[in-house]
Amino acid sequence: MFRSFSRIAVSACLVSFCAALPASAQDEPVTPVKTMSLDDVKNVADAELYLQSRVIELRKRSKGGDPKSMQTMLGTIILETGEKVLSLAKEVDDQKKGYKYKAQALSIQSAAGVEGAKDKLQTLIKELDGKADFQPIVNEIRFSEFIKGVAGTDGKAISTEEYDKFKADLKTWINKKDIPVMDAVGAGMMLTLVKAQNQKAYAEDMLKFLKSAECTVPEADKNAVAARLEGVIKQVEEAENETKDSKLAVGKDPELYGKTLDDKDFDWKSLRGKYVLIKFTATWCGPCKGEIPGMIDAYKKYKEKGLEIISVYVWERGADSVATVKKFVEEEKIDWIVLSETLTEKAGQPKQGESYKFRGVPTMVLVDKEGKIILTDARGGKLKAKLAEIFK
Repeated sequence: MFRSFSRIAVSACLVSFCAALPASAQDEPVTPVKTMSLDDVKNVADAELYLQSRVIELRKRSKGGDPKSMQTMLGTIILETGEKVLSLAKEVDDQKKGYKYKAQALSIQSAAGVEGAKDKLQTLIKELDGKADFQPIVNEIRFSEFIKGVAGTDGKAISTEEYDKFKADLKTWINKKDIPVMDAVGAGMMLTLVKAQNQKAYAEDMLKFLKSAECTVPEADKNAVAARLEGVIKQVEEAENETKDSKLAVGKDPELYGKTLDDKDFDWKSLRGKYVLIKFTATWCGPCKGEIPGMIDAYKKYKEKGLEIISVYVWERGADSVATVKKFVEEEKIDWIVLSETLTEKAGQPKQGESYKFRGVPTMVLVDKEGKIILTDARGGKLKAKLAEIFK
């Protein structure tokens, strides 16, 4: 929805955020790029080709890999590219590219917990701060650190108070004009998604701010971002209209079905009398994994009071996706009900990912004792508050 992010703003959110679309959407063909070594790099153009080839190579290796290790390797690749560009740079524009690569790399490494990366990032800020040609890079780094500080890396929910403070601080950043307003508002949208906040409410709040006297950015910038926000609101409203008639709308009985990981039939009606959290998820989905700590806490706190949880694994990849899910469930210490779309399909039943027609994972809904959905987008702070209200 917002495509003109600076590299630094995006890298801050990539720590917590990865695409959560069907496997078919993520397994797009990769354009072949000649494999290069750093010794092959003779100019800045070569360096960009080198970076592209290494990132594609890393992408191929990343499926099923540890996300933090992948982040560390990505940071290393970008860092060595940035240092190579700086060693070859003869023009200021090439120096800017080198420093941008270096800043992005150190930001990623710092988030991944690489020893010394945070100190090196601060050293880079001091080196460039106050130099007119490089001040925009410093501003981007500082903004990235602001976003990263709110996003975190632990998948924890954000409270309403923390989120409201973030939006107030973001508006201050916008008025400082240190970074493009499109980047600031776009990064805020990404964080809103990562932290399972209301996307439409965020867009409406930012739109109201941009149209007010409180916002001091140039009119042309206001209008450009306002048009994007209006587009976001329209898309969300269209999606809401689509879901009104779906099985996952408020007031509907989802009539959940499927096979458990031990290939047994799941009986939805056996859970009448309990509140049930249903999560459509996938092992490869970063935001899905980020929800697990909060779900574990909720299950421990409310299981004896009548809460049940069901994870439905959809859109899994690989020849033995059932084994992949079993391993993931064991590693994450998930001890609630788990359904497998793969086993469900083998039993001749429709795939849950197709019958429920959700757009991405995680998709989470909360069901009451009568089997009716009472909360959609049941994630993060929104879920936590609803459960506290139910089981008070």
